Amino acid sequence: MSGLFCRCGLTTAGLVFLLLFPFPYSLFTTATGHVSAAPAENERAEGNLRVYLEDLPIRFDVEPRLREGKIMLPLRALGERSGFLVHWQKDRRRVTLHGPGREIVLYPDNPLFAINGILHRTAHPPLLYSGRVLVGPDLLKEATGLLLQAGDGQGGVLRFRHRQPFPAEQKVREQPLYFVELLLPPGDRVKAREKFEIRLAAPFVRGIFAYEISFFYNPEIIQVIDIYNPTFQPLREFYMKEINNREGKMRYTLTTLGYREDLPPRPNLAVIEAVVSRAGAVPLIKGTFKVTLLDNRARIMPVGLEERVLSVGD
Repeated sequence: MSGLFCRCGLTTAGLVFLLLFPFPYSLFTTATGHVSAAPAENERAEGNLRVYLEDLPIRFDVEPRLREGKIMLPLRALGERSGFLVHWQKDRRRVTLHGPGREIVLYPDNPLFAINGILHRTAHPPLLYSGRVLVGPDLLKEATGLLLQAGDGQGGVLRFRHRQPFPAEQKVREQPLYFVELLLPPGDRVKAREKFEIRLAAPFVRGIFAYEISFFYNPEIIQVIDIYNPTFQPLREFYMKEINNREGKMRYTLTTLGYREDLPPRPNLAVIEAVVSRAGAVPLIKGTFKVTLLDNRARIMPVGLEERVLSVGD
């Protein structure tokens, strides 16, 4: 299968497209490795640990745990006591926190998390244990502003205090990376001859005027059926896509029509429908899978995109 298709509400949109993404095109992405959960033997419960926030005790419905010598604490109790709404989204296997001026998203076993669409990294990936997400003090400090005032978890007592106000995002990171969510089938696995979807979103990134997604793959293992944005707006946007299953490459570009000062986050960037023909691996890594974001002044918004590998079984 090979084809080129575009959809536009205005005849000038093609010129906009060529100005934003000329041929040959060059894409920018920053990728970071995926970190899996630590083995269970490296974890143990810390049932006798006492935790205080502003000198008031915090009660957990799941015991804190030590992972490789680092304390991991239930997020919900601490987050809610800090004024955040904590929500577990089972379908996307992620946690979102909504608080004053902050939207946070994080994933179990993943060191990457986002604050207001800006990508951050924790030294200790969140842990999913007994139906609760546990996080380390470094993530609590960066995301919710809770500072560990005293204790290290080994002496039986931890004391936290609030940090107010939150630092400005430009001070948190001089050159921010913008968070793009990459969703694969459960367990990053599919079976041969199975149809599946890859979803991309930027649910907390404001100001995306245009974007491009490119994918280079082994056509002997995978065939792309389609790529589309399920929330595409024909009168306000223009898109162009190319799928070439002979050469194993795909590209999708979408741009906003006309200048817009305020652009809300995009809960959908694209859905890639594909089918695998035999066992193997489909790498979605730097060099094979790329995303570019542009703001309304055609400036590149550096992307933080996790490297993943889709495994195909018999």
